[in-house]
Amino acid sequence: MEFYDVVEDRKSSRSYKPNPIENEKLYRILESLTFAPSWSCQNCLRVLMVDEGGLIKNIAGCVNEENPAQEGLIEAPVVMVMCADPAGAEEIDSKEYYMCDCGIAMEHIMLAACSEGLATCWIGLFDEHKVKSILEIPDNIRLVAISPLGYRNEAGGTKKKKKSIKDIAYYQKWDNELVFKKEDCLTTEE
Repeated sequence: MEFYDVVEDRKSSRSYKPNPIENEKLYRILESLTFAPSWSCQNCLRVLMVDEGGLIKNIAGCVNEENPAQEGLIEAPVVMVMCADPAGAEEIDSKEYYMCDCGIAMEHIMLAACSEGLATCWIGLFDEHKVKSILEIPDNIRLVAISPLGYRNEAGGTKKKKKSIKDIAYYQKWDNELVFKKEDCLTTEE
């Protein structure tokens, strides 16, 4: 799959097939983390891969019952928990850069999973202290995200309407419209 196809095809999935994930795919997905940039190359992040059903159900119980992703956590054969040691990254101007490291790493995981024919769903609202207790994570480590990982059960997944480029990108100064003429950006094969 070409890179831009992966970017466009990636969707959040909230329902998974129970099929196990091949070790080769898991390895390539995890290997994608090693290429993610991090604050001063400190690599403060860690990811826990959980495939034991009882642990997964306990983790799912830490997500708000109204969150539609909770059921997907229980169905998925693997749950990933993205963590970081904040001491391994700086905080500058009230910006905690371990959060950035984890965001980049999760995007690497999600795009790699999509490329492998697998689905994910970023879950950011959960009871961090309960998850840490379940997985015996040290107090100094922060949990940033949880995601199920598996084969999509539903047709298509969730793909919300995205904003157009003109709604999110400006030129030179705030609110100056950045204009691209699509016909000027198209290439033809010879």
